[in-house]
Amino acid sequence: MPLTGWEQVDWVGEKLTYSATDSPKLINLYMDTQVGKYLILIGAAILVLGIIIYFFGGNFKWLGHLPGDIRIELENFRFYFPITTLLLINLLIFLIFRIWKWLNF
Repeated sequence: MPLTGWEQVDWVGEKLTYSATDSPKLINLYMDTQVGKYLILIGAAILVLGIIIYFFGGNFKWLGHLPGDIRIELENFRFYFPITTLLLINLLIFLIFRIWKWLNF
């Protein structure tokens, strides 16, 4: 049986039926609401991160100089690979997304 449409319950409780021709309208509605919310959240996160770096940037000098970060400096060559710092940042991002999912945002 081919899928020709789908049903959705709006906030009043009425069933709304959509056909395949209505999908561009729904995509535009979804893009207007959901993407807008995510852009606001991302912008707020960037703003908070910028404020933290601006006012407290000197307190993070240890970041990038952790034990396990590889640094090779020769006369004409420099190689720097912050493995431990990358793992720490990865763990922080993972925990943020886990909390985000737990709170159902």
